[in-house]
Amino acid sequence: NSSLGVIYYERNPYYVGGSPVIKKVRYKIVSTTQTLNALYAKEVHFAEPNAKPETISELNGKASEGFGSTQVRTSGYGYIGINASKVPDIAVRRAIMHAIDTKEISGYYKSGATTIYRSMSTESWAYPGNTKGTSKPYAYYPYIGGNVPSASELRNVGSDYRKFLTDEGISPSTETKKTRLTEEQQIKFITSLVESAGYTKDASGVYKKGSHKLKYTFTIAGEEKDHPAYTPMVSAANLLNKCGFQITVQTDASALRKLSTGDLAVWAAAWGSTIDPDMYQVYHKDSKATSVLNWGYPAIINNVGEKYNYELNKITELSEIIDKARSVLKEEERAPLYSKALDIVMELAIELPTYQRNDLFAYNTNVIDVSTFNAEPSAFKGLISDLHKLSLNTAALEK
Repeated sequence: NSSLGVIYYERNPYYVGGSPVIKKVRYKIVSTTQTLNALYAKEVHFAEPNAKPETISELNGKASEGFGSTQVRTSGYGYIGINASKVPDIAVRRAIMHAIDTKEISGYYKSGATTIYRSMSTESWAYPGNTKGTSKPYAYYPYIGGNVPSASELRNVGSDYRKFLTDEGISPSTETKKTRLTEEQQIKFITSLVESAGYTKDASGVYKKGSHKLKYTFTIAGEEKDHPAYTPMVSAANLLNKCGFQITVQTDASALRKLSTGDLAVWAAAWGSTIDPDMYQVYHKDSKATSVLNWGYPAIINNVGEKYNYELNKITELSEIIDKARSVLKEEERAPLYSKALDIVMELAIELPTYQRNDLFAYNTNVIDVSTFNAEPSAFKGLISDLHKLSLNTAALEK
């Protein structure tokens, strides 16, 4: 019954993997905020709530009542995107990225997530550092309010930031001495980026160049402010507004639809990833997927007035590397190519990767025979991936 958000399945006795043990399965769509309540009320027996620390703690406290949970690394990752057609100057996009504290975003999940620095799931063999011939990456756009990176971390950092540190006489942080920029220095750096792109302040104190004003909306995909990027986005907006931007932060239940048409300027969302790291669909200049609209590829490719010369050269180079990576099969040959391609994505300042989190599976142990779950769940094979093998806890159901 699609009108009630319920789909009914019945087993296929001719399934090649063997006739499923459970005869009937009901799939029910439940609001994110009601997932646990539905589980406790036995409206559903298996669910995937958001892996927030308080949710994990709550489920642990429900073990005696027959509720269990398991965490598995997700195959996707969180990110903040910037549309180059809406924010046309790369220096401005870089300024926005430097203003966002990605460690605070991953910290939303506490031990359930880690900060990442390239646009790929860390569960992929091709994530830099996972395969021989590639090195572990660090932040390309370090948070301007955080610790100054160490000397080894600075090798990954964009040249604008490194030059600023040199000009200010600021040394890299060490184990014994953590260095931070003052707010005055933070504002100085961001305004220097903006002014290098030809912006000047108007009568209201907001930067403007021609008809383009640094007035943007930061969008959270969904209706909830309880989102890992919401508070960091508000903090970034506050800093940028001190620098001559005019930023507002809002939630939007229609954000994903708007992304499919390239209508958002700056947004927070997450990608799902497949087992193969092919970057064609999301980043290749010839991709027909709506994802390239997110980055403003049509504007870059059309290059009206040659204002996207740098970006056009970069996505052309990026596309050639993606094509080359698709032509080889050996992981040790493909991985360095993807590592280089991911660096180019960072140079374009269209996507800021933020966190790699866990998926959380919650279930009713009085109903499901947990011994029939997939024994070795991973990012690419969850607890019930072998659904045909899953069995009900008949002993408990008979009581």
